Amino acid sequence: APFIPAPDTDPGVLMQQLNDKLGAWVRKHPAQWLWVHRRWKN
Repeated sequence: APFIPAPDTDPGVLMQQLNDKLGAWVRKHPAQWLWVHRRWKN
């Protein structure tokens, strides 16, 4: 289902909800996840 927040949702709450949805998706489909951020710079 698409993520459609209420228009008056607090930005902090909105980001937590979005991160929770993303985290659940990654746990369900780990092979489909690609980490593109350069986590360790050395």
